[in-house]
Amino acid sequence: MADSNQMDRQTIQSLPRELGLHADGSLSMSPLRELETLRQLPGTELANITVGAEGLTTEVFRDGAPPGEVIASLPGDAVEIRIVVAREQAERKLFGFSLFSDGSGGGLPVVLRPETGGLRLGSSEAPFSLADLPAGEDLELRIFIDKHVVEIFANDRQAILSNYCE
Repeated sequence: MADSNQMDRQTIQSLPRELGLHADGSLSMSPLRELETLRQLPGTELANITVGAEGLTTEVFRDGAPPGEVIASLPGDAVEIRIVVAREQAERKLFGFSLFSDGSGGGLPVVLRPETGGLRLGSSEAPFSLADLPAGEDLELRIFIDKHVVEIFANDRQAILSNYCE
């Protein structure tokens, strides 16, 4: 029997959230604004990234990712990543990338599946449909990495959480 004063090793805590309403009346959830004051390193911006044909695949990998192109290596244990994908690109059949990848496969896959209306982070999946976004709104993912815990906010309409241990 576990000690009641110890947390189960499988417990993951999410970031504190601000709740509100979007213009269409749907729930808005975003990470607490005060979290931004905790950042110590200046931001790095990569823009207009195009993935070449060698980074594309038609296969869906259930437990990992295919070999691909490394876009960035980020220092530190606590990182926020903001990814904006043009809606017309995100509405394709499948969109995804891997975190913690060395470019030869593996890592923690992040996959948006427009055909099923799902957002997957590792083995966790949450409902998220681009069709539910207002017309003209691009896909925006805010990814928070804190050592081995990863939390993604999708357009402030859905959040998903997972852990990753190599």
